[in-house]
Amino acid sequence: MIGIIGGSGNVGRHVVSILEREQTEPLRVGSRNTSRSDNSQGQLNIRDVMAVDIDDISSIKAFITDCKIVINCAKVPTDSEELTWVVANNGSDYIDVGMIDRSKIASDIPDNCSVIYGAGSTPGLSGILPRWFANDFAKVKNLKSYYAALGRFTKTAARDYLDGLFHETNKSMMIWKNGQVAPYVTDGNPGRVRLFNRELKSFPYFDNESLYVAKELDLKNGEWYMTLDGECTLKVLETAKYHYPNNPAQTIQSLHDATKADCAGDKEYAGFVIQIDGEIKRRELSRTLSFLYDSPAELTGLTAAVTVIAVKEQRIPPGVYPLGECGNARAFMQILQRIKTSGRLEVHKGPICELYQEIEGEI
Repeated sequence: MIGIIGGSGNVGRHVVSILEREQTEPLRVGSRNTSRSDNSQGQLNIRDVMAVDIDDISSIKAFITDCKIVINCAKVPTDSEELTWVVANNGSDYIDVGMIDRSKIASDIPDNCSVIYGAGSTPGLSGILPRWFANDFAKVKNLKSYYAALGRFTKTAARDYLDGLFHETNKSMMIWKNGQVAPYVTDGNPGRVRLFNRELKSFPYFDNESLYVAKELDLKNGEWYMTLDGECTLKVLETAKYHYPNNPAQTIQSLHDATKADCAGDKEYAGFVIQIDGEIKRRELSRTLSFLYDSPAELTGLTAAVTVIAVKEQRIPPGVYPLGECGNARAFMQILQRIKTSGRLEVHKGPICELYQEIEGEI
């Protein structure tokens, strides 16, 4: 059995939908409000719905009974160390969409169990896509990666996003230059980029996942950008660095309200655009990968569901690590590509600027 905590939420519903369609394994859907779970799943054949509280270990123990894999699509638990210990000693693998501090995970996880965290779009898929894409190259030199999104944030999602944005391991306005971390220097046109036929504002960042990718690919240069769509959302984020530490509840509420307002008259989306410069058949070439999905919550749900399947099929190794550092990016992407979704994954010849100049000229 596969247990999905937070299965009635925006991310959890998509995880349940994919696993119900793609797996024969029975599902146990957990939520604080079981009536909400019943109502939210529609026509899905969910065999087991249970009330569960992610911060109550006795509730977790009851929920994980008979579960081979447990995935948490709710908030990061308050006591991650005890929860991961309890799940692992139940003989279960544990997957968390949120980013858990490695020091707050039980140190004595059995060797044959997995505790995989950060199993969402970013971090998570953002670490897998460039490593998978790099397989097309004999040698990789430079990488430029953008994550673009427009979507409604629940208060939990808003909190997780702000925590990740301002986490001590996330270095804003930094890039990888000549094999080391260096300050980002604007070229006179800062923060503006055209992706998916939209003019967006981008923010350079560098985190532990970026460092892992840079070292794994032996990059000379690497740039990572977060781009968020929506005028109201951008206004909140411009001051969030100062407001969030002093008034987190109000900042979370403001971001929640802003994303709701921005999506009122526009279509949600989420995706990646990644350019790699390197060597293919002894020629110096640029290629661009684009992956577009329906919404941020659904892209996170897709990534989480693929992680569950990859663990169940033993396609990625056991252990304790963030998803972006999983040891088999190729196997992960094989599963993602076989799942029937609305996502569009394409590889284009040439750099990002040529791809979107060409599209822009066609409009």
